[in-house]
Amino acid sequence: MNPREQALKIFLSWESSNHTLDRCIENAEPELHNLNAADRRLFNTIVFGVFRHRETLDFLIKSASRIPIKKIQPQVLY
Repeated sequence: MNPREQALKIFLSWESSNHTLDRCIENAEPELHNLNAADRRLFNTIVFGVFRHRETLDFLIKSASRIPIKKIQPQVLY
């Protein structure tokens, strides 16, 4: 699985559970070991970048979308 797919999997797990983002990453750790160093850096950049800027990203999506953000599928948001 590539780093983008892994990041999406983490976000979907986080969205559907009561776990913290760190816990979701810990649970996926065996799969993340298959990533090489460059892919792991990309994974970390995606996950922590989206997490850090989530409010801004949600604001931009709300501003540009005619669909209420609550009705947008998580796969599309992430």
